[in-house]
Amino acid sequence: MGLLCYNIQKGKTIDILERIYEKEQKHSPKPLPRKLAIPPIKREIYNLYGPPKVGKTTLAKSHSQHFKNPLYLDCGDIRLQQHLPDIADSLAHFTIQKQCDLLILDHLCSPALFQDALDKIHAHSLASILLVSKSPLPNLAQYQLSGLDFEEYVSFAHSNTAEHLFNLFLLDGTMPEICLLDESKKGERKREILALCDSTRVLQGILPFMGHTLTTHHLYTHLKKTQPMSKDTMYRCIHDFEQQKIVFFVPKLHHEKAPKKLYFWDFSLFSAISYQRNFVALFENMIFLELQKIGQPFYSNHLDFLLATKGANIGFIAAPFSSEDSICNRIEKAHSQHKDLARLYVITLGTAFERKAPLPSFVLPFWEFALGEQW
Repeated sequence: MGLLCYNIQKGKTIDILERIYEKEQKHSPKPLPRKLAIPPIKREIYNLYGPPKVGKTTLAKSHSQHFKNPLYLDCGDIRLQQHLPDIADSLAHFTIQKQCDLLILDHLCSPALFQDALDKIHAHSLASILLVSKSPLPNLAQYQLSGLDFEEYVSFAHSNTAEHLFNLFLLDGTMPEICLLDESKKGERKREILALCDSTRVLQGILPFMGHTLTTHHLYTHLKKTQPMSKDTMYRCIHDFEQQKIVFFVPKLHHEKAPKKLYFWDFSLFSAISYQRNFVALFENMIFLELQKIGQPFYSNHLDFLLATKGANIGFIAAPFSSEDSICNRIEKAHSQHKDLARLYVITLGTAFERKAPLPSFVLPFWEFALGEQW
């Protein structure tokens, strides 16, 4: 009887895999213009990770078009939850039998469950394996997908002018699906996404601190007034957010233990849950996301960001509403503190000019900064 039940269950599992396989074979997603590209290498095991709703699934499915016989399995599909242990047991045999050249495991939360199957597939076939997860998986080639930067957004949206596109980007944020929605549904969808995030109450509780200089302990002290939680829970949540690239902490230059500036993977989220608005913090967050593609930014007393790239220190100041006199004053202060700056960029909402002294300084609108290559 036990063997009979096992064979019946195994037959059901194979039937599920067959249906998934046939469905995905017919599906041909349209590639989206993203900067990140995963090279199609045989017998490679690699990991695609990143924050929520930045397009990991779409990129993974687009990647599958480089292969003749891929198999895509969504481990987050509610219809498969009770079957995952049996699917893990049958996956190696099924993949090898079908001669799949790519296996994608999407929304992978329990890598250990599939480890034996992955080892067998890797040992006995030429298939590549792409594991899509929230956080980076150790000991694998890793590809981090971030939200849309402004250049990618321009390729998604439709408008005639860069300034108008900036205004749309300001409202839409960095998640690809948002800019494709009807205007009336965007705010609601952002709130739904926040509600789906792990530790959503903590995430929503820290969103008002975008651009603030603080520590995790400061956040804990504030949140515990309204949300009962232990310090360990708070620190674990923040650690997980950092691993998933949901939040970023920018350190102070030459002061490792100083409070850090807090930014998020999508600068528009706070506006979706509150009528309050700190535009300067939002604007800084936009600039930070452009810079962190290049390297680790720092901040200082007179610079919003400093980036060391190609052997040169480059400074950045966010000045969306500042007058020309105010901008010149900030340039002078930045130079007095940072004599080693190769050049300085002041990012505005329209003001544009250049100065050669006391250091090469370029004052330009955000859209020119984000679409330019000079820095």
